[in-house]
Amino acid sequence: MVVGETEVLGQLKRAYDLALQHNHTGSRLNKAFQKAFNVAKQVRTETNIQRGSVSVANVAVELAEKIFSTLHGRHVMVIGAGDTSEKTARALLSRGAGALLVSNRTYDRAVALAGQLGGRAVSFHNWAREFEPIDIVISSTAAPDYVLDRVKLAPLMKARQNRPLLLIDIAVPRDIEPEVNFLENVYLYNIDDLQAIAQDYLKLRQDEIARCEGIIREKAIQTMAALDPLRRNSTRPSPPQ
Repeated sequence: MVVGETEVLGQLKRAYDLALQHNHTGSRLNKAFQKAFNVAKQVRTETNIQRGSVSVANVAVELAEKIFSTLHGRHVMVIGAGDTSEKTARALLSRGAGALLVSNRTYDRAVALAGQLGGRAVSFHNWAREFEPIDIVISSTAAPDYVLDRVKLAPLMKARQNRPLLLIDIAVPRDIEPEVNFLENVYLYNIDDLQAIAQDYLKLRQDEIARCEGIIREKAIQTMAALDPLRRNSTRPSPPQ
Protein backbone atom coordinates (compact mmCIF):
# COMPACT_ATOMS: atom_id res chain seq x y z
CA MET A 1 0.00 0.00 0.00
CA VAL A 2 1.39 3.40 -1.01
CA VAL A 3 1.01 6.38 1.31
CA GLY A 4 -1.52 8.84 -0.11
CA GLU A 5 -2.94 6.57 -2.80
CA THR A 6 -6.72 6.32 -3.04
CA GLU A 7 -7.06 2.66 -4.05
CA VAL A 8 -8.30 1.50 -0.64
CA LEU A 9 -10.75 4.42 -0.46
CA GLY A 10 -12.10 3.44 -3.86
CA GLN A 11 -12.55 -0.15 -2.70
CA LEU A 12 -14.37 1.07 0.40
CA LYS A 13 -16.72 3.23 -1.67
CA ARG A 14 -17.54 0.32 -3.96
CA ALA A 15 -18.19 -1.97 -0.99
CA TYR A 16 -20.45 0.63 0.64
CA ASP A 17 -22.39 1.21 -2.60
CA LEU A 18 -22.94 -2.53 -2.94
CA ALA A 19 -24.19 -2.80 0.64
CA LEU A 20 -26.44 0.22 0.13
CA GLN A 21 -27.97 -1.26 -3.03
CA HIS A 22 -28.90 -4.43 -1.12
CA ASN A 23 -30.31 -2.56 1.90
CA HIS A 24 -27.61 -3.86 4.25
CA THR A 25 -26.93 -0.48 5.88
CA GLY A 26 -28.84 1.59 8.42
CA SER A 27 -29.07 5.30 9.10
CA ARG A 28 -26.13 5.35 11.52
CA LEU A 29 -23.87 3.41 9.20
CA ASN A 30 -24.86 5.63 6.28
CA LYS A 31 -23.97 8.74 8.26
CA ALA A 32 -20.67 7.23 9.38
CA PHE A 33 -19.65 6.35 5.82
CA GLN A 34 -20.64 9.75 4.46
CA LYS A 35 -18.61 11.43 7.20
CA ALA A 36 -15.65 9.19 6.41
CA PHE A 37 -15.78 10.07 2.71
CA ASN A 38 -16.03 13.78 3.56
CA VAL A 39 -13.02 13.53 5.87
CA ALA A 40 -11.03 11.76 3.15
CA LYS A 41 -11.77 14.66 0.80
CA GLN A 42 -10.76 17.17 3.49
CA VAL A 43 -7.48 15.35 4.11
CA ARG A 44 -6.63 15.37 0.40
CA THR A 45 -7.52 19.07 0.15
CA GLU A 46 -5.82 20.41 3.26
CA THR A 47 -2.62 18.33 3.35
CA ASN A 48 0.16 17.24 0.99
CA ILE A 49 -0.60 13.54 1.45
CA GLN A 50 -1.12 13.13 -2.31
CA ARG A 51 1.48 15.58 -3.52
CA GLY A 52 3.90 14.36 -6.18
CA SER A 53 4.34 10.92 -7.68
CA VAL A 54 5.81 7.99 -5.78
CA SER A 55 6.20 5.47 -8.61
CA VAL A 56 8.76 5.49 -11.40
CA ALA A 57 6.05 5.45 -14.07
CA ASN A 58 4.14 8.40 -12.62
CA VAL A 59 7.31 10.41 -12.00
CA ALA A 60 8.13 9.97 -15.69
CA VAL A 61 4.67 11.27 -16.59
CA GLU A 62 5.11 14.27 -14.28
CA LEU A 63 8.46 15.13 -15.88
CA ALA A 64 6.97 14.77 -19.36
CA GLU A 65 4.14 17.15 -18.50
CA LYS A 66 6.63 19.73 -17.22
CA ILE A 67 8.66 19.55 -20.42
CA PHE A 68 5.79 19.45 -22.92
CA SER A 69 3.02 21.17 -20.91
CA THR A 70 0.57 18.60 -22.29
CA LEU A 71 1.00 15.01 -23.41
CA HIS A 72 -1.85 15.09 -25.90
CA GLY A 73 -0.60 14.08 -29.31
CA ARG A 74 2.95 13.33 -28.15
CA HIS A 75 4.64 10.35 -29.79
CA VAL A 76 6.22 7.70 -27.58
CA MET A 77 8.79 5.04 -28.43
CA VAL A 78 9.47 2.07 -26.15
CA ILE A 79 12.82 0.34 -26.71
CA GLY A 80 12.80 -2.96 -24.83
CA ALA A 81 9.60 -4.55 -23.58
CA GLY A 82 10.20 -4.84 -19.84
CA ASP A 83 7.61 -4.53 -17.09
CA THR A 84 8.62 -1.03 -15.94
CA SER A 85 8.75 0.32 -19.49
CA GLU A 86 5.26 -1.10 -20.08
CA LYS A 87 3.91 0.60 -16.92
CA THR A 88 5.55 3.88 -17.92
CA ALA A 89 4.10 3.69 -21.41
CA ARG A 90 0.64 2.94 -20.01
CA ALA A 91 0.92 5.91 -17.65
CA LEU A 92 1.87 8.23 -20.52
CA LEU A 93 -0.97 6.95 -22.69
CA SER A 94 -3.44 7.39 -19.84
CA ARG A 95 -2.52 11.09 -19.74
CA GLY A 96 -3.14 11.63 -23.43
CA ALA A 97 0.04 10.59 -25.24
CA GLY A 98 -0.68 9.70 -28.86
CA ALA A 99 1.09 7.29 -31.20
CA LEU A 100 3.18 4.53 -29.64
CA LEU A 101 6.01 2.52 -31.21
CA VAL A 102 7.52 -0.55 -29.56
CA SER A 103 10.89 -2.02 -30.49
CA ASN A 104 12.46 -5.10 -28.95
CA ARG A 105 15.25 -7.53 -29.84
CA THR A 106 12.61 -10.25 -29.91
CA TYR A 107 10.20 -8.90 -32.49
CA ASP A 108 7.31 -11.11 -31.36
CA ARG A 109 7.53 -9.56 -27.90
CA ALA A 110 7.37 -6.10 -29.46
CA VAL A 111 4.30 -7.13 -31.45
CA ALA A 112 2.62 -8.50 -28.31
CA LEU A 113 3.26 -5.38 -26.23
CA ALA A 114 2.30 -3.04 -29.06
CA GLY A 115 -0.96 -4.95 -29.39
CA GLN A 116 -1.70 -4.59 -25.68
CA LEU A 117 -1.00 -0.85 -25.75
CA GLY A 118 -2.62 -0.05 -29.07
CA GLY A 119 0.71 0.79 -30.70
CA ARG A 120 2.85 -0.45 -33.55
CA ALA A 121 5.90 -2.73 -33.44
CA VAL A 122 9.10 -1.83 -35.29
CA SER A 123 12.26 -3.83 -35.89
CA PHE A 124 14.96 -3.38 -33.25
CA HIS A 125 17.53 -2.73 -35.97
CA ASN A 126 15.41 -0.09 -37.69
CA TRP A 127 13.93 1.92 -34.83
CA ALA A 128 16.16 4.93 -35.62
CA ARG A 129 14.38 5.27 -38.97
CA GLU A 130 11.14 5.88 -37.10
CA PHE A 131 12.65 8.48 -34.77
CA GLU A 132 11.74 11.79 -36.41
CA PRO A 133 8.22 12.25 -34.92
CA ILE A 134 9.15 10.85 -31.49
CA ASP A 135 8.89 13.10 -28.41
CA ILE A 136 9.46 10.61 -25.57
CA VAL A 137 11.69 7.53 -25.49
CA ILE A 138 11.48 4.84 -22.81
CA SER A 139 14.49 2.54 -23.00
CA SER A 140 14.82 -0.66 -20.99
CA THR A 141 16.88 -3.30 -22.76
CA ALA A 142 19.44 -5.81 -21.54
CA ALA A 143 22.04 -4.58 -24.04
CA PRO A 144 25.66 -4.65 -22.79
CA ASP A 145 26.43 -1.33 -24.55
CA TYR A 146 24.61 1.95 -25.10
CA VAL A 147 21.60 1.67 -27.38
CA LEU A 148 21.69 5.42 -27.90
CA ASP A 149 24.74 7.68 -27.60
CA ARG A 150 25.56 11.27 -28.45
CA VAL A 151 27.05 10.44 -31.84
CA LYS A 152 23.93 8.53 -32.88
CA LEU A 153 21.46 11.00 -31.41
CA ALA A 154 22.95 14.24 -32.82
CA PRO A 155 21.84 13.64 -36.45
CA LEU A 156 18.48 12.33 -35.23
CA MET A 157 17.92 15.57 -33.34
CA LYS A 158 18.86 17.57 -36.41
CA ALA A 159 16.28 15.65 -38.46
CA ARG A 160 13.73 16.48 -35.76
CA GLN A 161 14.68 20.18 -35.99
CA ASN A 162 15.83 20.02 -32.36
CA ARG A 163 12.34 19.70 -30.91
CA PRO A 164 12.40 18.84 -27.17
CA LEU A 165 13.12 15.18 -26.53
CA LEU A 166 12.59 13.35 -23.23
CA LEU A 167 14.69 10.22 -22.73
CA ILE A 168 13.73 7.87 -19.89
CA ASP A 169 16.46 5.32 -19.31
CA ILE A 170 15.27 2.65 -16.90
CA ALA A 171 17.80 0.02 -17.93
CA VAL A 172 20.56 -1.40 -15.72
CA PRO A 173 23.23 -1.07 -17.02
CA ARG A 174 22.34 2.17 -18.79
CA ASP A 175 20.94 2.16 -22.31
CA ILE A 176 21.61 5.83 -23.03
CA GLU A 177 24.96 7.61 -22.84
CA PRO A 178 24.90 10.47 -20.29
CA GLU A 179 26.71 12.68 -22.83
CA VAL A 180 23.44 13.13 -24.75
CA ASN A 181 22.47 15.64 -22.05
CA PHE A 182 24.85 18.10 -23.69
CA LEU A 183 22.71 18.19 -26.83
CA GLU A 184 20.24 21.04 -27.10
CA ASN A 185 16.66 20.31 -26.01
CA VAL A 186 17.51 16.79 -24.83
CA TYR A 187 16.32 15.81 -21.33
CA LEU A 188 17.68 12.53 -19.97
CA TYR A 189 16.53 10.85 -16.75
CA ASN A 190 17.73 7.44 -15.63
CA ILE A 191 16.21 5.01 -13.14
CA ASP A 192 18.21 6.48 -10.24
CA ASP A 193 16.90 9.99 -11.02
CA LEU A 194 13.31 8.77 -11.13
CA GLN A 195 13.61 6.75 -7.92
CA ALA A 196 15.22 9.68 -6.09
CA ILE A 197 12.34 11.98 -7.08
CA ALA A 198 9.81 9.33 -6.04
CA GLN A 199 11.53 8.88 -2.65
CA ASP A 200 11.52 12.65 -2.02
CA TYR A 201 7.78 12.77 -2.66
CA LEU A 202 7.20 9.69 -0.50
CA LYS A 203 9.03 11.35 2.42
CA LEU A 204 6.90 14.47 1.95
CA ARG A 205 3.77 12.32 2.16
CA GLN A 206 5.02 10.46 5.22
CA ASP A 207 5.70 13.78 6.96
CA GLU A 208 2.01 14.64 6.43
CA ILE A 209 0.67 11.53 8.17
CA ALA A 210 0.48 13.19 11.61
CA ARG A 211 -1.58 16.10 10.20
CA CYS A 212 -3.94 13.66 8.49
CA GLU A 213 -4.37 11.61 11.65
CA GLY A 214 -5.17 14.79 13.60
CA ILE A 215 -7.95 15.73 11.18
CA ILE A 216 -9.36 12.19 11.23
CA ARG A 217 -9.23 11.98 15.04
CA GLU A 218 -11.09 15.28 15.48
CA LYS A 219 -13.81 14.33 12.98
CA ALA A 220 -14.16 10.84 14.48
CA ILE A 221 -14.81 12.29 17.94
CA GLN A 222 -17.41 14.69 16.52
CA THR A 223 -19.10 11.93 14.54
CA MET A 224 -19.27 9.50 17.45
CA ALA A 225 -20.73 12.21 19.65
CA ALA A 226 -23.38 12.99 17.04
CA LEU A 227 -24.30 9.32 16.65
CA ASP A 228 -24.36 8.49 20.36
CA PRO A 229 -26.77 10.58 22.50
CA LEU A 230 -25.08 9.49 25.75
CA ARG A 231 -21.66 10.44 24.43
CA ARG A 232 -23.08 13.73 23.09
CA ASN A 233 -24.57 14.59 26.49
CA SER A 234 -21.34 13.68 28.27
CA THR A 235 -19.40 16.16 26.14
CA ARG A 236 -21.66 19.09 27.12
CA PRO A 237 -20.41 21.32 29.95
CA SER A 238 -22.18 20.91 33.27
CA PRO A 239 -24.65 23.67 34.20
CA PRO A 240 -23.47 26.08 36.92
CA GLN A 241 -24.46 25.09 40.46
